[in-house]
Order: sequence, then C-alpha cells, then structure tokens
Amino acid sequence: MKQATFSELRNHAKQYFDFVESGESVRIVRNGSGLLQTPNQAQQR
Repeated sequence: MKQATFSELRNHAKQYFDFVESGESVRIVRNGSGLLQTPNQAQQR
C-alpha cells in the first residue's frame, strides 16, 4: 500500500492514479489523520 499526504496527491495525481489503476491500494492522509483509502482491487475479486 502506498501512502501520501494530500499535498503529495495534489502535486503527483497522475502517479497515484496510475498506482490505483494497476491495482495498488493508496492511503491519503491530511494532518496525520487518514482521509481516504482506495480499496485493493485484488480483495474485491
């Protein structure tokens, strides 16, 4: 699982979207707290 701050996501959105499209889970944090976590596509199948 990749983890990034909200600012990192905003500055490198394409890179993180590519991670998600390839099936990797991404967790976004803001001010040290979890804000968003994408589901792992392998777990959904």
